[in-house]
Amino acid sequence: MQPAGGGANPFAHILAVAQQTGIALPQPATSVPPLIKSTKSLVGAAEAHAAVLARVQGLRALKGAHSATDVLKQQDLCKLLQLANTNNKAIVLGQQEIAARVRTLKSRECIPVERHQQQQFVALLHAVFQSGPLLRQLYEDIAWAISATDPGSVWEDRLQPLLAALASCLAYEAALMQQEEALARVAPVVAGAAAGGMAT
Repeated sequence: MQPAGGGANPFAHILAVAQQTGIALPQPATSVPPLIKSTKSLVGAAEAHAAVLARVQGLRALKGAHSATDVLKQQDLCKLLQLANTNNKAIVLGQQEIAARVRTLKSRECIPVERHQQQQFVALLHAVFQSGPLLRQLYEDIAWAISATDPGSVWEDRLQPLLAALASCLAYEAALMQQEEALARVAPVVAGAAAGGMAT
């Protein structure tokens, strides 16, 4: 007897001896018994039911998780909305306060600065008005320098005498200062000598 796989059957000798002794060998069933068929169908139905049940449980869990997530998101959005409303109210109140202060300043005939700084502000305005001619002259000088077409070397030659005169003036001023310092050192000595001569 050859097995279904085509290889040698290790029980072939035992089966041959059993046939010689008259032992009837069991024959393979030609059809599956109804009980086994029903069992197979029940097993298949149970597997399908288990798969459907697992699917339903998974969908329920997924639905519950989504609902919880949506609730948390809505709570966070509510908190953000409340915070935004609070900030908006604060901004509106600040704008109203600024508008009220501006209206108050416009209604009063005064300088729009703090009361304890109005004198300094007036002095600053006077200084600005007084420096107007000087600023205008400075602007005209700058405009003239920009529009000048002469090269810089020409002005350098023209400024050399002025620089020499300025150096002489500075040297003369330094000599005067040294003379004053020398006189300041000599004055006490002269005063002391005069006092000693008068005492003798």
